[in-house]
Amino acid sequence: MKNNYYVISFDGPFHRFSSIGKTSLYEFSYLIGKMIKENDCRKLISHSFVRVAIIYALFRNKDIEIDKYVLLITPDKFK
Repeated sequence: MKNNYYVISFDGPFHRFSSIGKTSLYEFSYLIGKMIKENDCRKLISHSFVRVAIIYALFRNKDIEIDKYVLLITPDKFK
C-alpha cells in the first residue's frame, strides 16, 4: 500500500463461492478484459484457468497495455 498498489480479486463463475454455474474461456476472458480496462490494471498476477483467460483477453483487446504479468501454476490440461 505504501507504493500505491491495490489488489483486485473476484470469485469467478464456477469458482469457490460463486452461485453462477459453468462458464467458458470466452465468457471468462470477456470479464477479465473488462475488469482490466475498468480498473486500469497495469500489473497482473494469475494462476490456473485465469492465466489462460488473461492471455486470451490480452490477445482480443489489443488496446490493453500492461507493465508486468506473473503467471503461477499453469493447468496441465485444457479442453
